[in-house]
Amino acid sequence: MPYPNERAGFFAVGDLERRQIIEAFGDQLEQGSNLPRDPLPAFEPFLQDDKPRPVVVALDGSSIYHRIPARLPATEAGLVSVSIVQINVDQLANLPQLPESGAIDPVQLRDTEDGSTLQLALPGRNARSVDGKVSRDWFRSSVQEVLETGHFGGETLAETLHALLRGTNNLRTIKCPNILCKSKPATPGPGQMRSRCEGCNSDIFLSDALRAQEIFSDEEPCGDAHGRIRHALEILCLMNLLRGLAKTEKGQAALGNIAFVLDGPLAAFGTIAVLQSGILRELRRIEKLLWPNHLLVMSAVKTGSFVQYFAELDEAPEPNSRIPLGTAFLPDDAYIRENIVPGATNQPWGKITYFGRPLIVKTHDGQRLFLNLVQPEADPPLTNASAPVVLNEAIAIAEHLGIGRNEFLPLRRAHAKAAIPLRIGKAIIESLARAK
Repeated sequence: MPYPNERAGFFAVGDLERRQIIEAFGDQLEQGSNLPRDPLPAFEPFLQDDKPRPVVVALDGSSIYHRIPARLPATEAGLVSVSIVQINVDQLANLPQLPESGAIDPVQLRDTEDGSTLQLALPGRNARSVDGKVSRDWFRSSVQEVLETGHFGGETLAETLHALLRGTNNLRTIKCPNILCKSKPATPGPGQMRSRCEGCNSDIFLSDALRAQEIFSDEEPCGDAHGRIRHALEILCLMNLLRGLAKTEKGQAALGNIAFVLDGPLAAFGTIAVLQSGILRELRRIEKLLWPNHLLVMSAVKTGSFVQYFAELDEAPEPNSRIPLGTAFLPDDAYIRENIVPGATNQPWGKITYFGRPLIVKTHDGQRLFLNLVQPEADPPLTNASAPVVLNEAIAIAEHLGIGRNEFLPLRRAHAKAAIPLRIGKAIIESLARAK
């Protein structure tokens, strides 16, 4: 970072040239293939008249992390919001478009929706509670409390987490949060969400299995820990809703008519990867309950290696010109490893983190959408399985609800309900600086 009013000079550039560092690096760099790739991968045409499912349930989350002013040492807090929006697709299709822009009147659009939002405030670094909890323990207990009280489908989010971790080492080996304690793990038993360490008597929460507290520190901002909890909550809210509906015959019938859409990859990264195996198991269990209907869960991804790769693949000789309209492509593991995400190991792409597989759709009106799609009827790795049974239904959702510049309407609406405006969110956190 430069000092105020300091401009970068050419001393470092001169040293790079004199030492021939770039030349030496270039000699060692393996040369890749030039774009565009030829021939294109096997994009398959799809029908334009396939009808989407009548209901879409979209889920998205948002978080803001900011400093509380006039506090020393530096004290911070965050806001997390997760929204679930139900959209009536049939009603949406019948809405008139505005004559100039072709968009749908926002007032009429809201009439097709019904939503619910889960929100919480979380302490950041150096934010101690009035009852004596240090920031890290306050963060842990706040997460545990929202899991024990929050729900979208009958059982609590904590019960959903317990179900996903059941029967795995991830549930049996929750670590004591006291970094000085050397005792063996003491996991909350069946039906229990809290316990105590036998060695130091520290509280142990079921939510500690997510291990977000391990990247929480008073020495630097804790936005990453907050983001990890937001991501976990998005996944838990989805699974909470699915499990709740799957408990009754009426709910199972509803699942066969709903397309569930999330924002971002269908994956659990970092420490919350402990959820992945349980998610795959639950999706398979619910899929069997729905037979002969099927579970449709998909997501839209806006950034990352896959999005960049297929954007570049579609850019020459003219922007958005190479991938044919009305086509879709399911890249397998070999294609992904060779062209998109080269692997340092021989294990399949996404083996320990993803619970969905990539799908690229170029709609008939030119929207290029990168999606993830669950495939509970197949054994992992999903990228080596045959086409999902709900592939055509997922493509129909993309075909009907892709809008704007490669955007997905359900997630636009879910994000609109979940998102906390940055300026307002910061002002809310700054308002915590009350004079005493």
